[in-house]
Amino acid sequence: MVDLRGAKVASFTVEGCELICLPQAFDLFLKHLVGGLHTVYTKLKRLEITPVVCNVEQVRILRGLGAIQPGVNRCKLISRKDFETLYNDCTNASLWAPIGEEGGRDPKLTAFGSGGMRSGVGGTLERKEGGLAAKSGAEKSLGEQYLGLKEEQG
Repeated sequence: MVDLRGAKVASFTVEGCELICLPQAFDLFLKHLVGGLHTVYTKLKRLEITPVVCNVEQVRILRGLGAIQPGVNRCKLISRKDFETLYNDCTNASLWAPIGEEGGRDPKLTAFGSGGMRSGVGGTLERKEGGLAAKSGAEKSLGEQYLGLKEEQG
């Protein structure tokens, strides 16, 4: 066990490099920042960080330490340096960054839901001088569209 950001995290020294338990580090530091462990693995791929897969003995030790759940039969390890890179990416990614930019939201998603779910009123947010502005195919807001429909109906 090593101290990482004030918490005890399970670790192994592999070929002279200290590696920490990624699922435990996720649980302690990242789960409130990202959607799930799958998101972390996607970020690792984008950051070109390759975690080390635990062997059977390491998995047993991690279970015994309580670092991973009893039913888990595989685990990955990551260096402290790579964890700090990942942590910084998770904490610096802006929810409202322009769609598709590095550190921003998934380009398939919009500020109003999934890009695959078209309601005709969705859109994205983009940075403009002085703040954020809606970017949409329709110039009117949802409220303005509703009021326009009401006026047309009578």
